Amino acid sequence: MALLAQGTKIQIQAPGSADYTDVACIQNYGLELGERNTIDTTCLDSSTREFKFGLPGEGTFNLELQYDPQSEGIKQLEESYASSEPYKFKIVYTDTTEKDFDGYVVSFSDNGEIDNVYTASASIQITGGITTTPPTPKKKSK
Repeated sequence: MALLAQGTKIQIQAPGSADYTDVACIQNYGLELGERNTIDTTCLDSSTREFKFGLPGEGTFNLELQYDPQSEGIKQLEESYASSEPYKFKIVYTDTTEKDFDGYVVSFSDNGEIDNVYTASASIQITGGITTTPPTPKKKSK
């Protein structure tokens, strides 16, 4: 079943806060899982190369959005960039699946050009794991 991305929510939560804040007007995002390191375990008496996996890199989360400096979500993205503490992020898919992770905003830019609205982009370095919560089951009608 194909899901439409329209309606997906991206949320941010500051350290010490109990609530998530929507990051408004996301135009697109990318969740890129990091590469797994490989460790060469080949010995001189091996007949082929041998490897083991190291720890997986958790990856990055990239956002492109319309920039509104009064938006609470954008304010939190900018505050996260200046912070040495990780913020919590959540993707809420249209089928109610959720992905939660901690991350550091490692870059943030806002942009303007002729005949366009202000835009922004952010790159978040994920730290720790990503937790996926399956969709909420729909109640059957009687």
